[in-house]
Amino acid sequence: MNNLKIVSVDQGEYLFRQGDRGDLAYVILLGEVIFMTLNHRKWDHEEEELPKELKEEVEEAEFVTELKHKNQLLVEKILACYEKGKLFGEIALID
Repeated sequence: MNNLKIVSVDQGEYLFRQGDRGDLAYVILLGEVIFMTLNHRKWDHEEEELPKELKEEVEEAEFVTELKHKNQLLVEKILACYEKGKLFGEIALID
């Protein structure tokens, strides 16, 4: 049991990001973990309106943040939400 450790994560804090090398498995003891994508989107400065494909992405997103620079957005979409008792990240231990 000395290979186990309890990690506390504040709301909004990241456990890991896409592309990080995984070396841990997690069990949620309290609260929930949300898996989401975060995409930085830009479009041609000549166009005032969003391009059609970006409009569709924005409509499906949970959160959209307009950046200071013209014609740029951060688009966040929830992929999964895990609650108390859920195990995840175990596949990373196989590699």
